[in-house]
Amino acid sequence: MTSLARGQLLGQRFQLIRPLGKGGMGEVWLADDRELEDRVVAKVIPKGASEDALTLLRRECRHARKLVHKNIVPVYDFHRGSGVSFITMAYVEGENIGCLRGVPLKDVLAPLISVADALAYAHAQGIVHRDLKAPNILIDPSGEPQLLDFGIAGVLDREPGALEIRGGGSEGTASPQQLAGETPSPTDDIYAFGMLVRDLTSGEKLPSKLEALLSATTNRDPRHRPTDMRSIQASLEEIRREITETPAVKLTPPPRVTKKIEPVAFDAMKPPTPTTSTSSVKRREDQSGGMGFKTLMTFAVLVGLAGVVFFVLPSFVVDTTPASTEITEASEPAPRAELAVETADLETLAESKALADKAQERAAGAREALEARQAQIWGGEDYRLGVEAMTAGGEQMQRREFARAETTYEEALTHWNVVQGLASGVVSEALARGRDALAAGRSTEATDAFALVLKVQPGSSAARTGLERSRVLDEVRTLTTSAEELEARGDLDGAAERYRKAVSLDPLTTAAQKGLARIDKHASEQAFTAAMSEAVAALNARDFPRSREAFERARAIKPKAPDVTNGLAAVAEGERLATIAENREKARGFEAHEAWRSAAQHYQAVLDVDATIRFAQEGKARAEARADLSSKLTFHVGNPARLSEAKVLDEASRSLQRAMDIEEKGPRLAGQIERLDALVREYSTPVQVYLLSDKKTEVVVYRVGTLGKFDRHALVLRPGTYTVVGTRRGYRDVRLRLVVEATAPPEPLLVRCEEKI
Repeated sequence: MTSLARGQLLGQRFQLIRPLGKGGMGEVWLADDRELEDRVVAKVIPKGASEDALTLLRRECRHARKLVHKNIVPVYDFHRGSGVSFITMAYVEGENIGCLRGVPLKDVLAPLISVADALAYAHAQGIVHRDLKAPNILIDPSGEPQLLDFGIAGVLDREPGALEIRGGGSEGTASPQQLAGETPSPTDDIYAFGMLVRDLTSGEKLPSKLEALLSATTNRDPRHRPTDMRSIQASLEEIRREITETPAVKLTPPPRVTKKIEPVAFDAMKPPTPTTSTSSVKRREDQSGGMGFKTLMTFAVLVGLAGVVFFVLPSFVVDTTPASTEITEASEPAPRAELAVETADLETLAESKALADKAQERAAGAREALEARQAQIWGGEDYRLGVEAMTAGGEQMQRREFARAETTYEEALTHWNVVQGLASGVVSEALARGRDALAAGRSTEATDAFALVLKVQPGSSAARTGLERSRVLDEVRTLTTSAEELEARGDLDGAAERYRKAVSLDPLTTAAQKGLARIDKHASEQAFTAAMSEAVAALNARDFPRSREAFERARAIKPKAPDVTNGLAAVAEGERLATIAENREKARGFEAHEAWRSAAQHYQAVLDVDATIRFAQEGKARAEARADLSSKLTFHVGNPARLSEAKVLDEASRSLQRAMDIEEKGPRLAGQIERLDALVREYSTPVQVYLLSDKKTEVVVYRVGTLGKFDRHALVLRPGTYTVVGTRRGYRDVRLRLVVEATAPPEPLLVRCEEKI
């Protein structure tokens, strides 16, 4: 699928804000409609989706747009762009109806009754939802349920060859017939509705009537389920009344069937021609005052039947009470032939009236939903024609022209659908008019325009914002005008205070924002100039830290100002040269005091700034060499005993020679040379030493050699400390220390093994 991301633009108009969900066909996102400045929901399918998927998306949009009901989320339009296809619909804030689990039953039934009403309306429009479940019903901030997602809806009167979805739905709510892939039917929604109610009321003890209703709606055999949502709605209303302990109110027929029944003219219902002779008829007429009693009673029965069929039966599904007991008792049965003919006509009329009633119900529901959005204000010609059609339909119903009334109500519904299509344009035009009025300072006009948008589209955030702005527009303009006058007089602090107050009332006011921007810019210019002046003065005084801090303040105001860039470069160069000069001076000072290690460190500091500086290169090499020589001289002077070793004495002699070759000798070096020279001379002069033994002990002098057995042996040794070892078979070894000093020869040393083992 084409990757969708926050901030992405669809069709250069809808900017994605955050994902709301994901399904098999695509993704659902909250989006910002940048043209209407409102939030919508976008249902998106990817580029390269099958033609069937595109057809189904268009189909969902087309069917959902037909549904104009206060409990059905409005779908706006189908769009293609940015490599995707999508439909947009109203954004409803709120949780899904599942949030009602565990609340009192009467509070659960109230929104369920509204859902039942919405489903009944959809069924009357020929649409079956087929995916009824808690996530597809949102509770808006006013507490009203909003039915959404007609993505797999079924069409009852499908055109031949049209694409149709079968199967699908959600496990747990889809009917067995839907899961089996059978043709969509309202009973699928009835089953799902029952499962939804069971889910929301799970764990509660239900009234027997509700339990019986749910058992019927969730029956696996559709023949045993209720036939329509209206009857379910009526049952839920009755159950809710009983739960809330409200005295039962007897159902009365809708307003359209409570009108006065017009008398039926006898000449329009002539009885069959009698077979008796003229004289007999005349005699009976004379006896009965003009018409036979039986004939008159027959007509009365027919009139009564007509009233029952026309006005009572369509309004009451079950009514076992006879229409008029008195008439039945007082009249004789009509001839069977007469009743058969009249009954057939009445049944036809009843069927025609039922169809007209359904059409009237659909049209009235659509009108109610539109008028809830104040369509009478913005609906234009089609709204007027729709009202006229509704009036005409009502008059035709009174005249019992039921077929014509059905057609007229369908015409009204067509006009309502056109009006529904006007809503988007009305919103766009009113928003533009409101913005223009705000810009021109016409608060009343702006208020009216934004109020109209909220009537058409109550959730419009752009209209809510505009209405809030229009209410404070006059005060904002007064503050802004006053601020501009103060600004012109140079009272920038006073002007800024008024500008800020105007912005606090209306954060979107451009005039006050521009005024604040001007004042801020002026203040910034002043601050910039002051910072630059301080920076240059400090630079000239070679106070580089203060100069850099001032230049940085100036850069915070104008990050790209060339003068700031050049000034900071001058500071950097000044700091570089100052660092070089400072370390050179310190290095020379340490050299003068023969602190060669410290001198080398400062020469290195110069090289850290610029590795190509020659004096630092030469100075570092010189200082390191002198530091090394000084370390060696110090070691030999401090460890004279080591000079007894030939190698050490040779190294000391070489170091001494290097020191003596230096032309400019400081006092420290001269002292080191004097002391080491004396030591080298001393340890270079041999001393005669005598060893005594018993001619039985083998004698060895470490670093000199094996002397063997003797009683007296003379050696010539350089001053130092020597180790003498004596060994004899059967005796313990002896180890002796011989110290040879240059100033005086040591006493003879006796080396003899005397302790037997």
